[in-house]
Parts: sequence; C-alpha cells; structure tokens
Amino acid sequence: MIDIHKKDYCSIRKTMKLSVTLFLSIGVSLAQADDLSIIETLAIDNRINIFNGTSTDVDLGTITSGDGPFTVFAPTDDAFLLLDPGVVTCLLAPPAAGGTAGALETMLNYHVASGKVTSDMLSNDQKVETLEGSEVTVTISGDRVMINQAKVTTADVIASNGVIHVIDQVLLPSDNAVIADIIERCPRSRILGTARRLKLFTLVDTLKEADLVDDPLAGLVGTLSGDGPFTVFAPTDDAFAMVDQGVLGCLREPDNKQELTDVLLYHVASGKVTSDMLSNDQKVDTLEGNDATVTISGDGVKINEATVTNANVLSANGVIHVIDQVLIPTDNAGITALIDRCALQNTLSPTHYPSSSPSKSPKNQKKSSKANKALKTKVTKIPK
Repeated sequence: MIDIHKKDYCSIRKTMKLSVTLFLSIGVSLAQADDLSIIETLAIDNRINIFNGTSTDVDLGTITSGDGPFTVFAPTDDAFLLLDPGVVTCLLAPPAAGGTAGALETMLNYHVASGKVTSDMLSNDQKVETLEGSEVTVTISGDRVMINQAKVTTADVIASNGVIHVIDQVLLPSDNAVIADIIERCPRSRILGTARRLKLFTLVDTLKEADLVDDPLAGLVGTLSGDGPFTVFAPTDDAFAMVDQGVLGCLREPDNKQELTDVLLYHVASGKVTSDMLSNDQKVDTLEGNDATVTISGDGVKINEATVTNANVLSANGVIHVIDQVLIPTDNAGITALIDRCALQNTLSPTHYPSSSPSKSPKNQKKSSKANKALKTKVTKIPK
C-alpha cells in the first residue's frame, strides 16, 4: 500500500524481538479456527502482523491463550500505516528504542474485551468495556458496524477461547494520559506529508498552487506548514473528480488563486479537533471565514454534505479527517461568481456544492443574489 513506513515497522519489529506474529487468516474457515486459540488464530496471517502480542513488558499471549473468553478487535497492517510514523514508534517500540513506557500495553488492552461478543450480540450505540479500562462505542448502520471510528471488515472469526473482529483502524483511547501524551508529542509528519501518505494527491497539488504549504525553492512559507494546530477536512482524489470540471479548471487558473485559496481554507479550522470533540449540529469556524456544519447520525459523521471516511489521522501540526466530497462555501461572492462563470452544468449540484453557514466576514459582505436567496438564516455558533 504505502512505502513510507516500511523501514520504521521493520526496525520496530526487530527491536521488540517479537516472538509471536499476530492476526488471522481470512481464508481460514471458522471450523478450523474453532480448534485454535485466539493467539494461534492471530498467528496465521502475515497481513495482520504489526499488532503484536509480545514484548519485554507485554505478553498478550497470556490473555488470548488463556481460558477467556475474550473479544479482540484486530487492526490490519494497513490500519497502522494510517498512523504517523512517529506515533507508531512511540506506541510499539520499547523505551530504549524511542517508545513510550506503558504505551504498548495500553494500546493492546484497548483492543481486547472480556467475554465472547459476537456480531449478533452488538447493538447500535453499545458501550463495550475494554481491558484498558475505557469503553469503545459500537455504531451499526445497515450492514456497517463501527468500533469507535474503525470499520469491522471481517466479523466473528471464532477461536477456542473467544472471537476476533478485524478492523481497519487502530483504536486509541482518548482519555488515557499515556496515549494523550503520544498524540501531542510523537507525530513527525506535518499536514502536507500526512496528506501524501494518505494518497490525497489532488489536495496536495492544490495546496501547493494556493501557496498554503511551504515551497523552499520559491521561498514561500505556507499557512499549513506552521505550528498550528489545524484541523483539515481532506477531500479524496475521487471527491475532486466529482466537482464540475469547468469549475475545477477555473479554480486552478493563476488568476483565480484567491478563490482556490478560499475553497481550500474552507476545509481548515484552527485547533486540533478530533472526532470525540465533535457534536451533532456543531458549527466549525473555518479559516475561510464561514462555518461548516457537523451532522452525526447512524450513517456516520458528515461535514456539510460530505461524509467522513477516515477520521483522526494525526500529524505533527494537527489532525486530518478524510471526506468524500469537496466543500464549497456558497456564501463567498468570489466563489459564487466563479461557479456562475465556469460551470459546465446549468445548475449547481447540491452533491458537489454543499451549502455553508452565513458568516460576517468582511470579504463576504458583497454576496451575489444567488447566495442571498440560498442563505437567509443566521445560525447560533457553539461556544468554543
């Protein structure tokens, strides 16, 4: 998938002197897995071998090979690749190799619960207490099951002493002091490097075009290269492809750099706002000057009309939440005029151009008639 972490992971695994490779083989039948303990089942598949059970201080095997029963939420290797490499080092390496004392045990125990909890026993908004002491939250919408922000990709892998559910993100308890310290202290990549790691290439390119990130050759120091912290709602390449191509083409013309900058800054807020800090109908002030609206429901988390597909990707100067649509502020006269001038379609698609909340930003006082008609209600901002 992504090569940037391979040296980090190889080094970590060597220094930890791991004696057990964890995680399951999806190809193994449940009948076969029934005869194996959790630790034996986890040892089968090399695709899930970063989540490890042994180090000099922690031995998950004593838990998962015991009588149990236990429930294990097992992150894949790709889940670890979503983490900043500095965070990975602090979580997994022993203190002598740059790790944080107690972090590995904390992280492992937050993925394990007492009891055999199969998928048919889960319910929406259920709280599951983990061995770390904190709870994880179950969200069920249709066929999708989430554990906190992690999606269950394979459920109910039965072992002799419990059950394994494979997930696509690493779970980190937000109210644990050790983990909170790691989140603040350990990230190495800044917003741009993290976006590259997530393969958000169109976003990276447009940030450069708008001079929002450093360009050493041009002597530019971009806003998002600063200390921040920042929260970035980051559209995927597919999200940019959904935008009317006439509008996208105009936005990337040199004469329209201000409009491009405004669009991008509408995806950025000051402060590190992780998903546990969001609430339904919350208004988030963006650097563009308008608000974005948070909606939380059984269908997940939305920013305006965009769905958050990957939350809480940490960087050295903030956090990224990946979204599936580009956010376009409708209460910005310059952007509205550009859309009127450049759109290849005759009408604005609400899918591509979700509405924003009105702002009193001076630059937006001269609204077009279209923006005035679309936005007439004043929202009450949630105190920060």
